Amino acid sequence: MQLETGVLLHCCPDNVGEPVAGDAAAWTDTVDGGVVHQFTDEFSENGAVGDATDASAEQGKVVFETALDALVSFPERVRNA
Repeated sequence: MQLETGVLLHCCPDNVGEPVAGDAAAWTDTVDGGVVHQFTDEFSENGAVGDATDASAEQGKVVFETALDALVSFPERVRNA
């Protein structure tokens, strides 16, 4: 949740409320590390999972730019494979 909130703080800070700590530390059901479809209110009273209180726009910028670089370079990597 910290990374996702950081990206939002970087991209659209005016649309982000005060980050909160979720009352669930992690998704409860996963298969091979992937989350099984589940609404957070099924296992979290405040609907949040993880802890976003340490999120920052600076951290979000790094994550966003890294993901963007990987996405932009993907077609070239496929073409050269």
